[in-house]
Amino acid sequence: MRLATIQPTAGQTLPAFDCLEWRRDFARGMRAALSASGTRPRYLTDALARMRATLGPSDLFEVSAPHQSANGKLAKNASATLAFTGAPDASSGAYNTCPASTAGCRALCVLSDACGYAAIERRAGLGAIMAARARRVIALREHPVAAGAELARCIARAARMADRYDVRAVARLNVGTDLPWEQMPEIGAAFARFKVEGYAYTKRPHAVRLAMRAGGFANATRIVYSWSEEASPRLAGDYLRAGGTVAVVFAGLGIGKHADPMPRAFTIDGVEWPCINGDATDDRTIDPRGIVVALRGKGPLATRDRSRLDQTNRHGFAIMPDDPRISR
Repeated sequence: MRLATIQPTAGQTLPAFDCLEWRRDFARGMRAALSASGTRPRYLTDALARMRATLGPSDLFEVSAPHQSANGKLAKNASATLAFTGAPDASSGAYNTCPASTAGCRALCVLSDACGYAAIERRAGLGAIMAARARRVIALREHPVAAGAELARCIARAARMADRYDVRAVARLNVGTDLPWEQMPEIGAAFARFKVEGYAYTKRPHAVRLAMRAGGFANATRIVYSWSEEASPRLAGDYLRAGGTVAVVFAGLGIGKHADPMPRAFTIDGVEWPCINGDATDDRTIDPRGIVVALRGKGPLATRDRSRLDQTNRHGFAIMPDDPRISR
Protein backbone atom coordinates (compact mmCIF):
# COMPACT_ATOMS: atom_id res chain seq x y z
CA MET A 1 0.00 0.00 0.00
CA ARG A 2 1.48 3.34 -1.04
CA LEU A 3 1.16 6.13 1.52
CA ALA A 4 0.82 9.69 0.30
CA THR A 5 2.85 12.45 1.90
CA ILE A 6 0.98 15.42 3.28
CA GLN A 7 1.92 18.48 1.28
CA PRO A 8 2.57 21.55 3.43
CA THR A 9 0.83 23.92 1.03
CA ALA A 10 -2.07 22.54 -0.94
CA GLY A 11 -2.47 18.93 0.14
CA GLN A 12 -3.27 16.06 -2.19
CA THR A 13 -6.62 15.89 -3.97
CA LEU A 14 -8.42 12.74 -2.90
CA PRO A 15 -12.08 11.69 -2.68
CA ALA A 16 -13.93 13.03 0.35
CA PHE A 17 -14.30 10.46 3.10
CA ASP A 18 -17.83 11.32 4.22
CA CYS A 19 -20.97 10.55 2.20
CA LEU A 20 -24.61 9.72 2.95
CA GLU A 21 -24.26 6.10 1.81
CA TRP A 22 -21.38 5.54 4.21
CA ARG A 23 -23.33 7.02 7.14
CA ARG A 24 -26.39 4.90 6.27
CA ASP A 25 -24.44 1.63 6.13
CA PHE A 26 -22.41 2.49 9.22
CA ALA A 27 -25.64 3.08 11.16
CA ARG A 28 -26.99 -0.23 9.86
CA GLY A 29 -23.98 -2.04 11.28
CA MET A 30 -24.37 -0.34 14.66
CA ARG A 31 -28.04 -1.28 14.86
CA ALA A 32 -27.27 -4.89 13.97
CA ALA A 33 -24.58 -5.14 16.65
CA LEU A 34 -26.79 -3.56 19.31
CA SER A 35 -29.83 -5.67 18.45
CA ALA A 36 -31.49 -7.27 21.46
CA SER A 37 -31.68 -10.64 19.67
CA GLY A 38 -28.03 -11.39 20.38
CA THR A 39 -27.71 -13.30 17.09
CA ARG A 40 -25.25 -11.97 14.53
CA PRO A 41 -26.78 -12.05 11.02
CA ARG A 42 -24.79 -13.82 8.32
CA TYR A 43 -24.28 -10.63 6.29
CA LEU A 44 -22.61 -9.00 9.29
CA THR A 45 -20.31 -11.98 9.86
CA ASP A 46 -19.26 -11.83 6.21
CA ALA A 47 -18.78 -8.04 6.38
CA LEU A 48 -16.56 -8.36 9.45
CA ALA A 49 -14.43 -10.99 7.70
CA ARG A 50 -13.94 -8.71 4.69
CA MET A 51 -12.99 -5.78 6.91
CA ARG A 52 -10.49 -7.93 8.78
CA ALA A 53 -8.81 -8.76 5.49
CA THR A 54 -8.28 -5.03 4.90
CA LEU A 55 -7.17 -4.27 8.45
CA GLY A 56 -4.62 -7.01 8.76
CA PRO A 57 -3.13 -7.35 12.26
CA SER A 58 -4.29 -3.94 13.53
CA ASP A 59 -7.55 -3.13 15.30
CA LEU A 60 -10.00 -0.58 13.96
CA PHE A 61 -10.60 1.02 17.36
CA GLU A 62 -8.53 1.04 20.53
CA VAL A 63 -10.11 0.54 23.96
CA SER A 64 -7.63 1.21 26.74
CA ALA A 65 -7.69 1.12 30.52
CA PRO A 66 -6.82 4.28 32.49
CA HIS A 67 -3.26 5.49 31.71
CA GLN A 68 -2.61 2.48 29.47
CA SER A 69 -3.22 3.70 25.93
CA ALA A 70 -0.55 3.13 23.29
CA ASN A 71 -0.95 6.83 22.44
CA GLY A 72 1.16 8.96 24.80
CA LYS A 73 -1.42 11.74 25.04
CA LEU A 74 -4.39 9.39 25.57
CA ALA A 75 -2.33 7.54 28.21
CA LYS A 76 -2.73 10.63 30.42
CA ASN A 77 -6.49 10.00 30.64
CA ALA A 78 -7.68 8.76 34.02
CA SER A 79 -10.57 7.05 32.26
CA ALA A 80 -11.33 4.09 30.05
CA THR A 81 -10.73 5.50 26.59
CA LEU A 82 -12.12 4.46 23.21
CA ALA A 83 -10.22 5.94 20.27
CA PHE A 84 -9.95 5.85 16.50
CA THR A 85 -6.49 6.78 15.18
CA GLY A 86 -6.37 7.25 11.43
CA ALA A 87 -4.06 8.69 8.81
CA PRO A 88 -4.58 12.47 8.63
CA ASP A 89 -5.66 14.44 5.58
CA ALA A 90 -4.35 12.72 2.42
CA SER A 91 -1.75 10.45 4.01
CA SER A 92 -3.85 7.29 3.68
CA GLY A 93 -3.40 7.64 -0.07
CA ALA A 94 -7.11 6.89 -0.51
CA TYR A 95 -9.43 9.42 1.19
CA ASN A 96 -9.27 12.93 2.60
CA THR A 97 -9.99 12.60 6.31
CA CYS A 98 -9.50 16.29 7.19
CA PRO A 99 -11.72 18.35 4.87
CA ALA A 100 -11.09 21.57 6.82
CA SER A 101 -7.31 21.20 7.13
CA THR A 102 -5.11 24.22 6.50
CA ALA A 103 -1.63 24.61 5.05
CA GLY A 104 -0.31 25.28 8.54
CA CYS A 105 -1.78 22.21 10.20
CA ARG A 106 -0.74 19.98 7.30
CA ALA A 107 2.82 21.22 7.62
CA LEU A 108 2.92 20.67 11.40
CA CYS A 109 0.57 17.72 11.99
CA VAL A 110 2.16 15.38 14.54
CA LEU A 111 0.91 12.34 12.61
CA SER A 112 2.06 13.59 9.21
CA ASP A 113 5.20 12.93 7.19
CA ALA A 114 6.05 16.62 7.26
CA CYS A 115 6.89 16.68 10.95
CA GLY A 116 6.17 14.99 14.23
CA TYR A 117 5.82 11.37 15.18
CA ALA A 118 5.37 9.95 11.68
CA ALA A 119 8.73 11.35 10.57
CA ILE A 120 10.35 9.90 13.69
CA GLU A 121 8.66 6.56 13.06
CA ARG A 122 9.91 6.45 9.47
CA ARG A 123 13.49 7.21 10.51
CA ALA A 124 13.22 4.46 13.11
CA GLY A 125 11.96 1.99 10.54
CA LEU A 126 8.45 1.91 12.00
CA GLY A 127 6.56 2.44 8.75
CA ALA A 128 4.17 -0.32 9.80
CA ILE A 129 2.56 2.10 12.28
CA MET A 130 1.83 4.58 9.50
CA ALA A 131 0.51 1.81 7.29
CA ALA A 132 -1.82 0.65 10.07
CA ARG A 133 -3.33 4.16 10.31
CA ALA A 134 -3.94 4.13 6.56
CA ARG A 135 -5.54 0.68 6.70
CA ARG A 136 -7.89 1.86 9.44
CA VAL A 137 -9.08 4.76 7.29
CA ILE A 138 -9.62 2.49 4.27
CA ALA A 139 -11.36 -0.20 6.33
CA LEU A 140 -13.62 2.36 8.01
CA ARG A 141 -14.63 3.89 4.67
CA GLU A 142 -14.91 0.78 2.53
CA HIS A 143 -16.48 -1.57 5.09
CA PRO A 144 -19.00 0.69 6.85
CA VAL A 145 -21.40 -2.04 8.03
CA ALA A 146 -18.62 -3.97 9.73
CA ALA A 147 -17.05 -0.76 11.06
CA GLY A 148 -20.35 0.32 12.59
CA ALA A 149 -20.75 -3.04 14.28
CA GLU A 150 -17.18 -2.87 15.58
CA LEU A 151 -17.73 0.60 17.03
CA ALA A 152 -20.88 -0.56 18.81
CA ARG A 153 -18.96 -3.49 20.29
CA CYS A 154 -16.13 -1.22 21.43
CA ILE A 155 -18.50 1.31 23.02
CA ALA A 156 -19.97 -1.50 25.12
CA ARG A 157 -16.46 -2.78 25.89
CA ALA A 158 -15.31 0.68 27.04
CA ALA A 159 -18.34 0.89 29.34
CA ARG A 160 -17.54 -2.51 30.87
CA MET A 161 -13.90 -1.51 31.36
CA ALA A 162 -14.96 1.72 33.06
CA ASP A 163 -17.14 -0.29 35.47
CA ARG A 164 -14.27 -2.66 36.21
CA TYR A 165 -11.87 0.17 37.07
CA ASP A 166 -14.58 2.37 38.63
CA VAL A 167 -13.80 5.27 36.30
CA ARG A 168 -15.59 7.16 33.55
CA ALA A 169 -15.63 6.03 29.91
CA VAL A 170 -14.69 8.56 27.22
CA ALA A 171 -14.34 8.34 23.45
CA ARG A 172 -12.18 10.29 21.04
CA LEU A 173 -12.98 9.08 17.53
CA ASN A 174 -10.80 11.65 15.75
CA VAL A 175 -7.15 11.07 16.58
CA GLY A 176 -5.38 12.41 13.50
CA THR A 177 -8.63 12.79 11.54
CA ASP A 178 -11.54 15.23 11.44
CA LEU A 179 -14.54 13.09 10.54
CA PRO A 180 -18.18 14.08 11.28
CA TRP A 181 -18.97 11.54 14.00
CA GLU A 182 -21.03 14.13 15.86
CA GLN A 183 -23.54 14.18 12.98
CA MET A 184 -24.45 10.49 13.39
CA PRO A 185 -27.35 10.11 15.87
CA GLU A 186 -26.76 6.38 16.29
CA ILE A 187 -23.40 7.10 17.88
CA GLY A 188 -24.88 9.66 20.24
CA ALA A 189 -27.61 7.17 21.22
CA ALA A 190 -25.01 4.45 21.90
CA PHE A 191 -22.92 6.88 23.96
CA ALA A 192 -25.96 7.76 26.05
CA ARG A 193 -27.01 4.11 26.43
CA PHE A 194 -23.59 3.00 27.70
CA LYS A 195 -22.73 6.25 29.52
CA VAL A 196 -19.73 7.01 27.32
CA GLU A 197 -18.75 10.68 26.94
CA GLY A 198 -17.40 11.69 23.56
CA TYR A 199 -15.04 14.54 22.68
CA ALA A 200 -13.50 15.74 19.44
CA TYR A 201 -11.17 18.44 18.15
CA THR A 202 -12.36 19.91 14.86
CA LYS A 203 -11.65 22.69 12.38
CA ARG A 204 -15.01 22.23 10.67
CA PRO A 205 -17.15 25.36 11.22
CA HIS A 206 -20.36 23.37 10.73
CA ALA A 207 -19.55 21.12 13.69
CA VAL A 208 -18.80 24.15 15.85
CA ARG A 209 -22.05 25.88 14.90
CA LEU A 210 -23.94 22.65 15.59
CA ALA A 211 -22.39 22.41 19.07
CA MET A 212 -22.99 26.10 19.76
CA ARG A 213 -26.70 25.37 20.10
CA ALA A 214 -26.09 23.10 23.10
CA GLY A 215 -23.29 24.81 25.01
CA GLY A 216 -20.42 23.00 23.32
CA PHE A 217 -21.96 19.57 22.75
CA ALA A 218 -23.20 17.88 19.59
CA ASN A 219 -24.79 14.45 19.70
CA ALA A 220 -23.27 13.52 23.10
CA THR A 221 -19.83 14.72 21.95
CA ARG A 222 -17.91 17.65 23.44
CA ILE A 223 -16.69 19.70 20.49
CA VAL A 224 -13.40 21.59 20.74
CA TYR A 225 -12.76 24.18 18.04
CA SER A 226 -9.15 23.83 16.85
CA TRP A 227 -7.52 27.20 16.22
CA SER A 228 -5.47 27.62 13.04
CA GLU A 229 -4.27 30.38 10.77
CA GLU A 230 -7.69 30.27 9.08
CA ALA A 231 -9.82 30.13 12.22
CA SER A 232 -12.61 32.68 12.51
CA PRO A 233 -12.10 34.86 15.64
CA ARG A 234 -15.78 35.76 15.50
CA LEU A 235 -16.91 32.12 15.39
CA ALA A 236 -14.43 31.18 18.13
CA GLY A 237 -15.58 34.07 20.31
CA ASP A 238 -19.25 33.24 19.83
CA TYR A 239 -18.50 29.60 20.61
CA LEU A 240 -16.68 30.50 23.83
CA ARG A 241 -19.54 32.77 24.88
CA ALA A 242 -21.94 29.87 24.27
CA GLY A 243 -19.93 27.64 26.63
CA GLY A 244 -17.68 25.93 24.12
CA THR A 245 -13.90 25.50 24.23
CA VAL A 246 -11.19 26.46 21.76
CA ALA A 247 -7.82 24.66 21.47
CA VAL A 248 -4.83 26.88 20.64
CA VAL A 249 -1.23 25.77 20.01
CA PHE A 250 1.44 28.08 21.48
CA ALA A 251 4.90 27.97 19.92
CA GLY A 252 8.31 28.59 21.46
CA LEU A 253 7.54 27.43 25.01
CA GLY A 254 10.12 24.65 25.07
CA ILE A 255 9.61 21.22 26.60
CA GLY A 256 10.76 19.40 29.71
CA LYS A 257 11.44 20.75 33.19
CA HIS A 258 12.85 24.06 31.91
CA ALA A 259 9.87 24.82 29.67
CA ASP A 260 8.00 28.11 29.94
CA PRO A 261 4.56 28.03 31.61
CA MET A 262 1.40 28.04 29.56
CA PRO A 263 -0.27 31.42 28.96
CA ARG A 264 -2.68 32.58 31.66
CA ALA A 265 -5.18 33.91 29.13
CA PHE A 266 -5.59 34.50 25.41
CA THR A 267 -7.65 37.19 23.70
CA ILE A 268 -10.15 36.07 21.07
CA ASP A 269 -12.67 38.39 19.45
CA GLY A 270 -11.77 41.20 21.82
CA VAL A 271 -12.27 39.18 25.02
CA GLU A 272 -9.55 37.75 27.28
CA TRP A 273 -10.35 34.07 27.86
CA PRO A 274 -8.70 31.99 30.62
CA CYS A 275 -6.38 29.17 29.54
CA ILE A 276 -6.00 25.67 30.95
CA ASN A 277 -3.10 23.29 30.31
CA GLY A 278 -4.41 20.99 27.59
CA ASP A 279 -1.34 18.75 27.82
CA ALA A 280 -2.12 17.63 31.38
CA THR A 281 -4.69 15.19 29.99
CA ASP A 282 -6.31 14.55 26.63
CA ASP A 283 -9.76 14.16 28.22
CA ARG A 284 -11.63 17.28 27.16
CA THR A 285 -14.93 16.17 28.71
CA ILE A 286 -13.79 17.43 32.14
CA ASP A 287 -12.89 20.96 31.00
CA PRO A 288 -14.79 24.01 32.29
CA ARG A 289 -16.93 25.87 29.80
CA GLY A 290 -15.79 28.98 28.00
CA ILE A 291 -12.03 28.39 28.20
CA VAL A 292 -9.04 28.14 25.88
CA VAL A 293 -7.30 24.76 25.86
CA ALA A 294 -3.62 25.75 25.65
CA LEU A 295 -1.43 23.18 23.89
CA ARG A 296 2.35 23.37 23.95
CA GLY A 297 3.99 23.39 20.50
CA LYS A 298 5.85 20.10 20.04
CA GLY A 299 8.73 19.09 17.81
CA PRO A 300 10.02 22.06 15.77
CA LEU A 301 7.43 24.34 17.41
CA ALA A 302 9.10 23.88 20.81
CA THR A 303 12.30 25.70 19.86
CA ARG A 304 13.09 29.14 21.29
CA ASP A 305 15.26 29.99 18.29
CA ARG A 306 13.19 32.75 16.67
CA SER A 307 14.62 32.35 13.16
CA ARG A 308 13.89 28.61 13.17
CA LEU A 309 10.47 29.23 14.66
CA ASP A 310 9.61 31.79 11.98
CA GLN A 311 10.54 29.29 9.29
CA THR A 312 8.68 26.40 10.94
CA ASN A 313 5.53 28.41 11.67
CA ARG A 314 5.57 30.29 8.38
CA HIS A 315 1.84 29.76 7.80
CA GLY A 316 0.92 31.19 11.20
CA PHE A 317 -0.74 28.01 12.51
CA ALA A 318 0.63 28.37 16.06
CA ILE A 319 0.67 31.46 18.27
CA MET A 320 4.14 33.01 18.53
CA PRO A 321 5.66 33.88 21.95
CA ASP A 322 5.42 37.66 21.48
CA ASP A 323 1.82 37.69 20.24
CA PRO A 324 0.05 40.63 21.99
CA ARG A 325 -3.05 38.49 22.57
CA ILE A 326 -1.18 36.37 25.13
CA SER A 327 -1.46 37.21 28.84
CA ARG A 328 1.23 35.69 31.07
